[in-house]
Formats: sequence, C-alpha cells, structure tokens
Amino acid sequence: MPELPPEMISDMTEKIVRNCQRMESLVKNLLTLADIENIPETNFQSADLVLLIDNCKHLLLSVHPAVHFNFEKSSDKIMIHADADLLELAIINLLENAVKYSSAPAQITVSLEEQSQEVTIKISDKGIGIPPDDVDHIFERFYTVDKARSRRLGGAGLGLSIVKTIIQKHGGTIRATSTLQVGTTFIISLPK
Repeated sequence: MPELPPEMISDMTEKIVRNCQRMESLVKNLLTLADIENIPETNFQSADLVLLIDNCKHLLLSVHPAVHFNFEKSSDKIMIHADADLLELAIINLLENAVKYSSAPAQITVSLEEQSQEVTIKISDKGIGIPPDDVDHIFERFYTVDKARSRRLGGAGLGLSIVKTIIQKHGGTIRATSTLQVGTTFIISLPK
C-alpha cells in the first residue's frame, strides 16, 4: 500500500509485531502449563532452596540491576524434594511480577523459613498492590487485574496460574495478601 504514509505503516507494523509476540507468549505459557501437569516423579530430587533462591536473585538482578533485593533465611541450607527447574520458574515469575508492578527501583524481600514439617517462602514487594476484590482470583487462568496494563505489558493472565500449578505439583500451597499502594506478599508453603 504505497499510498499510506510511512508513519502509519510503521505504527501498523509495530502493532502486528507486538500482537505476534503476545500470541507467542500465550502459546508458550499454555504449553508450559500442559507440561507441568504431566511432569514425571523422576524429575523430583533433593534440592537446596537457599541456593535456588540465590540463583533466582542473580537472574533477576542481571536483568534489573537497580532492584533492591533483601534475602532473609532461617538456615544456610534448606533441603526439599523438588523439581528445581520448575520451582525456579515459579519464583522467577513472582519476582518479575514484583518488579513489573512496582515503581523503580523495586524493593523486594524474600524470606525463607524452615519448620519441622514444611518450608515457607514469602516474596514481598512495595508495589501498587492488588484490589481486595481481585486477590482471590489472581491464580485463575487468564485472570488479569488491570486489563489495559496487562495488554500493554504483554500479559495474558497465565503467569500466576503457572506458579500455582507448580506449587501444587510440589504438594504445596500459595496465597497472596495485598494492600493497595503498599505492596503484595506471596506466601508459599512446601512440604519437607
């Protein structure tokens, strides 16, 4: 269409590329969900949560170096039976959300506490928070709190669903508490 101005062609091309990237992300997330639900028990081995969270911290800081990251742990080594790659995916997803929904520089605190029968991981941010009516729905597939923001950032409402599926695959639970303009905390409980 040579009669269209170059700015319009550029704008249309940009929208097409953005939507293609969004569709690619959606398909990848759906495939990830299907894979998680069919992970064999042989993928689960002894894993050190302290080391795993340290790895997540370094991955996050390599992409977002300005983030203020605080890691509190009850022990220098906390072992659980897990698929380390899957658990890392879940934690990275929560950390990325903490950055995405916080003003720069994001302030994130991860606390890891070992009890006799379980381990608790808390991931807290000082971000925009989640409205009270939405907190109970954020783990549902395709649920997004802010539709316009999700579209702009490429979200499809599957990230937290993937996180919940991973945690459940490990025999654990996840929940969230949040206060608008104060921040959000995700609480994960995993059996030892």
